Amino acid sequence: MTEVLHSLSSQRPILVIDDCPMYRTAAKGMLQKMGIAASQILLAKDAYTAKQFCITNAIQLVLCDYNLGEKTNGHQLLDELIHNQALQPDCVVIIVTGDASAEVVRGFAELDADGYLVKPLNFKTLQERLPKFTRRKRMIGNLLEAYAKGDYQDTIEQAEESINKAKELHQSTQFLKARSLSKLGQYNDARNILVSLRQGSEKIKVTMELARIAIAQKQYSHSESLLTPLEKDPINCAAALELSAEQFIRQNQFVEALDKISASVSKSPKNVTRQLSKVHIAMAVFDIDNAVTAADSAMQRAKHSFRETIELHQLNVQLLLDKVQLTSPDNRLKLLMNVSRCCTGWRANYSRSKYKAFELIILARANAVRGEISKARVYFTEYQAWLTDNVQYQANSYEQFELAKVYYLLNMPNEYKAVIDSLLSELAAESDTVNTLCLIQYIQQWRSQIEQFRLEAENNKTKAMQSIALGNYKLATQAMLKAVELNQADSEACLRLIECLTHAWPEGWSKKSVGELAIRCKELLFHEDIAKSARHQLHCETLSKQLQLVELAA
Repeated sequence: MTEVLHSLSSQRPILVIDDCPMYRTAAKGMLQKMGIAASQILLAKDAYTAKQFCITNAIQLVLCDYNLGEKTNGHQLLDELIHNQALQPDCVVIIVTGDASAEVVRGFAELDADGYLVKPLNFKTLQERLPKFTRRKRMIGNLLEAYAKGDYQDTIEQAEESINKAKELHQSTQFLKARSLSKLGQYNDARNILVSLRQGSEKIKVTMELARIAIAQKQYSHSESLLTPLEKDPINCAAALELSAEQFIRQNQFVEALDKISASVSKSPKNVTRQLSKVHIAMAVFDIDNAVTAADSAMQRAKHSFRETIELHQLNVQLLLDKVQLTSPDNRLKLLMNVSRCCTGWRANYSRSKYKAFELIILARANAVRGEISKARVYFTEYQAWLTDNVQYQANSYEQFELAKVYYLLNMPNEYKAVIDSLLSELAAESDTVNTLCLIQYIQQWRSQIEQFRLEAENNKTKAMQSIALGNYKLATQAMLKAVELNQADSEACLRLIECLTHAWPEGWSKKSVGELAIRCKELLFHEDIAKSARHQLHCETLSKQLQLVELAA
C-alpha cells in the first residue's frame, strides 16, 4: 500500500468512470483500502460527468470502463479528453474492460493508454499493478509537460539532466528527447538516439518513430523495411499500416496507399481519423463508391463523439452528390433522396450559421444534376446573397470545390476554371498533410474526368451533326442528348438538341419528359447570346406547338 501512495499525489484527484454503480463503488472501496482518501476519489457514471470533472480538476489517475452505455463509449471519451488536452500530461490512464479482445486493446493502445485491467477487477491485481502503471509517469512528469506544451528545447535539456538520475527512466527520457529533436527537424540526431533504444522496453514506439523520420527524409525503402514487420504485430499493426499508407501517398502511389489504409481500418475501425484518411485516399484514386462507403462508416463510428462534426456531415453529402453526378440519369433519383435526408440531419444538430452556406450550394448542385436548372439558380443566387450578408464568412476548401462544380453545371466555364485554379494554388501552399495531398489529387482527377466527359460529348456532338447533315434526326437526337448529358456547358449542343427535338424525340419518351428536357436546355442557354437568334426562337416555337398538339391528341 505504501508503494501505491508513493506513486500518487495526495493533492490531486483520481477519477473512476463506469456506468455501473456497483463497479464504481467497488473501485472506490479498493482505492480507499490502499490508503487513498475518499475525498480524492471522483466517480463519473458517463462521459459528460467525466468531462466536467476533467475540466475543473487536475486528475492524476483515470480508471475508465470501455462500455459506458448507449451513447459515448470509453474509447470516444478518452479520444476527446486527449485531443482537447483535458488531462494533465502526467495523468495515468488505465482501461478497465470486460472485453480484452485484440481490437479493443489495439484501439486503446493507439490512445497511448498506460495499462489495462480486465473485469471483474480485484483488489490484489489493482494493488500489484497500479504502482507499475503510475511510477514512470510520475517521475518524468516535468518532461511530459514540457513536451505537451511544445517546448521541445526544454524537453531536450531536462532529458539530458536526468541521464544519470534514474537508469530505469533512461528509455523514456531519451525517447522524449528524440521526439523533440525530430519535431525541431533535427532528424539525424533524433535517429542516432532512437537506434540506441531499439532493443529497449519501448522498441515498437522507437521503430515507429524511426519510420516517421525516414518518411520525412524521403527514405521510403528504409521506412518500408521498418514498418513491414510491425504490420503483423497484434497490437500495433493498424498504426503501422496507416503509416505505410502515408509512405505511399508521399510517393504518389495512391492505389497502394488505399490497400494499406483499408487493412488498417479493418484492424482498428474505432479510429475515426483513420476512417477519414481512407475516405480521402479513396477520393484520390477516384474510387467514389469506396469513398462514399468509407464516409458513411466514419459517420457511424463518430456518433455520440466529438468527431461527429458538421464538416464530416458535409463531406459525406458532398461525396454522395459526386456519386449522383457521375452515375447514369436513370439511377439518380434514389441517391438524391439520400442527399435530402443528409440535409435534414445537420439541421437537427447544428446551428443555421454553421450549415446554411454549404447547404445552399449543395442544393444548387443537386437540382442542377437533376436537371432543375431554374431551381439550381435560385439556390445559387441565395448562396451569393448569404455571402454578401456574412462578409466574415470563409468557405473551406470543400465548399470552394462545391462552388466550382456548380459553376460547371450552370454553364459558367470561366468561373469554374478560376475557382479550380485558385483552390489548387491555395492547397499547394498549405501544409502537406495526407488529407490535403489526397484532396489535391481528387480535384485533379475530377477535372480530368470533366475533360474526359467533354471529349466524349464532343464526339457525340460530331456524330449528331453528321446525322443532321444526312437528315437522320433519330440518331442525331440520341447522340446530341448524350452530348448534353456529358457536358451541360456546351451551349451549341443544348441549342442543337432543341432543334433535333423538333424532328425526332428520344425513343420511348413522353411529352412530359421531352418538355422537361427542352426547358432544361433553355435554362442552360438563358444568359447566352446564341439563344437570342431567330433560328433558335423558331425551333422553340415549333417544339412548343408540337407539344401542344400531343396534349390535344391525348
